[in-house]
Amino acid sequence: MSSAEEKNGTEDTLCLKPVGENSPDRELLSKMYAEAFPANEWQPGSVALIQNTVSDVWKIDEWLIMDGSEAIGLLCIVHSEIHAYLLYLAVSPQCQGRGYGSRVLGLFKKMYPGHIRFFDLEVPDDSAENAEQRRARIRFYERNGYHLTDFVFESEGVKLVVMTDSDRFALTGELAELSAALEPYR
Repeated sequence: MSSAEEKNGTEDTLCLKPVGENSPDRELLSKMYAEAFPANEWQPGSVALIQNTVSDVWKIDEWLIMDGSEAIGLLCIVHSEIHAYLLYLAVSPQCQGRGYGSRVLGLFKKMYPGHIRFFDLEVPDDSAENAEQRRARIRFYERNGYHLTDFVFESEGVKLVVMTDSDRFALTGELAELSAALEPYR
């Protein structure tokens, strides 16, 4: 129990529930995904295609983020023995602003200790329609120990930048292979 929980006399009920390919929770995960992301972005069905594209070095895990018995979000990690790529993290709009995202990032760090943890997001761009949302997203991840890298790429006309909490991030070896395998799905 954390000191904040001890102080409040509450127990943290946040956990991750694995969702396998044939899981009865697959439909709920897909529904929540469709609500969280625009149709032109990643689709849950792409995860199986990605798994078939990348080498056996990479594994993909999907979870429902649960607060007690309530599904409040979803998480997907593509990982190897060295790297952990946060493919997606979404918290239901009605649950945002309550610290769930930071707590899930804490779980991500605990689940993949010693790994080079990273993800990509839209570059800061003051002329973008969602400029403030982009800046807020970056500030959120910076508060959680991540920093922008110099690795920028384009996907469907949108520039993305990689953030990591590691000083060892480099697009070489198995990471270059993953990047190439993900390109058709971006």
